[in-house]
Amino acid sequence: MAVNLVFIYASSPIKKVVGFFTIEKIIESSPEKLWCQLSQSSGMSEKDFFDYFTGKEIGYAIKIKNFHPFNKQIDPHEVIKNFRPPQSYCYIENMDAFKPFME
Repeated sequence: MAVNLVFIYASSPIKKVVGFFTIEKIIESSPEKLWCQLSQSSGMSEKDFFDYFTGKEIGYAIKIKNFHPFNKQIDPHEVIKNFRPPQSYCYIENMDAFKPFME
């Protein structure tokens, strides 16, 4: 399944969907090369970056385009049946519930 639209769920204490973005591209490389390429825009310290990739030969990064924060954050329990906060990501089966917030 190709994914190009990502909704951002902010965990505790916010517990809301705060915006969305489209994926420009997925970057695959060694952690060292990723750091050289993305350190200025990663939003992470060098220590946190390499701690995250400890023991990994390959890492992945998402290049974001068209980030859209929501004016009013969305309680996911109101738009997704049986919502459970994701550990890393989850697929949304019914995008129609979010369309009113995306305009």
